[in-house]
Amino acid sequence: MARKRKAVKAKSKRRKPAETAAGLADPFFRWVAPPAALILLTIVGLTYARTYVSRLPKFRVEQPELVLPENLPDYWRLKLTQEIGRHARVEGRSVLDRTLSSDLTRQYERSPWVREVAWVRTEFPNRIRAGIRVRYPAATVVYDIGGTEVYYVVGDDGVRLPGVYRGTLPRTMNLPAIRGIRESPPRPGRPWSTEAVAHSVDILRHLRSSEVIRSSLAIRAIDASNYGGREAARSEFIVVCDQNCDIEWGRAPGTQSVGELPPEEKVAKLEQHIIRGYPIENRVLNVRFPGRIVVSRKLEWHGHDG
Repeated sequence: MARKRKAVKAKSKRRKPAETAAGLADPFFRWVAPPAALILLTIVGLTYARTYVSRLPKFRVEQPELVLPENLPDYWRLKLTQEIGRHARVEGRSVLDRTLSSDLTRQYERSPWVREVAWVRTEFPNRIRAGIRVRYPAATVVYDIGGTEVYYVVGDDGVRLPGVYRGTLPRTMNLPAIRGIRESPPRPGRPWSTEAVAHSVDILRHLRSSEVIRSSLAIRAIDASNYGGREAARSEFIVVCDQNCDIEWGRAPGTQSVGELPPEEKVAKLEQHIIRGYPIENRVLNVRFPGRIVVSRKLEWHGHDG
């Protein structure tokens, strides 16, 4: 009788799941985990150290220093330093604060006096400086309200600046007046709804670009009441100067009108008139068209122009 062979169960060579995971994990914990942990601890340590150092009193910033244009008159330099400076909120901030410069830029840009924040620089241990391009006060827009003249300051780009003056302007301001504006004044930082104000400021810029005109004519006002040509035969803009002299400027700069000269040629004509010694006192000077300036007499007036 043949013997039955005893069945022998073959042992599987497959590793148990736990052994497989341990085998794979072992190189990770041996070669990858220690450097990763070291990097993590270094980052945490540096972050803590930076936070700790930034809180030290010697790194807390002082009031920022404003760097304004060099040719700004002393009166306006003091006024603008105060007006713009009050927007800065840096109490308790550190010179090491990464968002300090960008935050300060946004704060300054809220001021109607600021045309652009050119740069912000931190200087150790606790100084911060900002270069500001400002809106220069160019003129005032005057309204008659209940028999009282009210003045609103306008910048060199036609934007309203802070400040309302009733009756008279401070002598230190010495700004020409823009008259004849019917539209209500905007809030500070906004341009007037009528372009007559911006055009008046542009005319002033052209006239002030000439040293001859600056030294010979004191401009007191611009009459813009005929802007848009309500009276066809009358100049849209009339420049009122000392010595009872009016300049009939014509249309707004940039306006395409048959026969009317561009602003640069009007200024050149006026310069030649002054250089040649022609009279300007008690005169109306029409510089609108080609050829010589059309001069007409004006009745003597002993009041104050503007």
